Amino acid sequence: MDHALLALAQNIGLTALDVGARGGVNTDLGPVAEATKYVGFEPDAVECARLQNAGIGGGWKQVQFVPVALADYEGTFDLNLYSKRGCSSKYRARQDLGKLFCRGEFYNLDQIVKVPCSRLDDVLHKEGILEPAFMKIDVQSMEVEVFNGAPRTLKEDLVGIRTEVSFFPMYEEQPLFAEIDQRVRQDGFVPMRWLENHEWRRATGKKPYSMADGPLPFSRGQLMHADVLYLLHPEALPTNDEKSLRRLVRLGLVASCYQHYDHAMAAFARPYVRQLCQDQWKIDPFKAVERMSQAEVTLTRRLAWRLMKTLQKNFA
Repeated sequence: MDHALLALAQNIGLTALDVGARGGVNTDLGPVAEATKYVGFEPDAVECARLQNAGIGGGWKQVQFVPVALADYEGTFDLNLYSKRGCSSKYRARQDLGKLFCRGEFYNLDQIVKVPCSRLDDVLHKEGILEPAFMKIDVQSMEVEVFNGAPRTLKEDLVGIRTEVSFFPMYEEQPLFAEIDQRVRQDGFVPMRWLENHEWRRATGKKPYSMADGPLPFSRGQLMHADVLYLLHPEALPTNDEKSLRRLVRLGLVASCYQHYDHAMAAFARPYVRQLCQDQWKIDPFKAVERMSQAEVTLTRRLAWRLMKTLQKNFA
C-alpha cells in the first residue's frame, strides 16, 4: 500500500467485519491492517473461543470477536453442525446431492445447537462499532438474511462486500447467486470480479486440475460456489455532508486494496473528496493511486524479466 494511502487510512479509520469467522481471518484488507479494526462474528461458541485465544496476527489495529449469529430478527435458531464444520448452517443440507459430487460425508449431521441471533444493525449499535467500511460474509446460505438485518449499515456505511454465492442448492430452500446479487444491488453495490471459484467433479473429490485415479483423470467440474467482490458505485453516492465524503474516501481505500485503481480514482474524484484529503490530512489521493498503478506495471515487468531469464537458463 502506498505510504500516503496508508496514512490516509490511519487518519480516517477503517473497520472490517468478518461474518462467519470460522477457520481464520480474512486478509483482503491486509495492506491497511495497521489502520483497521477487525470484528469477527462466529456463532459456534467453541470456535469463537478458539479464535479469541489463538491470536490472529496480521498487525491489525484492533481485534474483536462477537459470539453471535446474524440474521434478520432477534432471537435464536437451530444451527446444524455437520461433520465438515465449515458446512454448518441454519439450513438443512441435501446429503444426497453432496454424494453426487463425492462430498456426501461433508454433510453428516453431528449435532444441532441453539444459537442466539441478532440483526447486524443492532449488534453494531450495542457494541459501539461505528461506520464499518467492509464486510466479508460466508454463512452457508444465510447471506440474504444477514443483509436484510443490516439495512442501515448497507445504506449508510459499507463500501465493499466480499460474499460467498452459490449456484447449486446444497441446502433446502437455499438462496442462490441471483437472489444475493439482486439484494446487494438495491443499495448501490456493483460486482467487480470473482475472487474464488469452486468447481466440483462427480467422480472424485479432487479439484479440477488435480489428477484422479481411474478412466477420467482430468475433468472440469461444475461451478458450485464462489466469492464475489462488490463495491459501491462511486457516482451513486452523495457528497452533501462530511460522512458521505468519508465514505467515498474509504471506498477509494478499499478499492485500492483490491487493485481496482480506476474505481478508487473515481471515488476520490467525486466533488470535495480530494479537497477533503488535501485540506485535512495534506494528502493527494490522486497521486497516491497513480503511484500504486505505476508500481504494478514495474512489478509485472520485473516478474516477466525473471521468468524470461529462468526459461533461458533452463532451455539453454
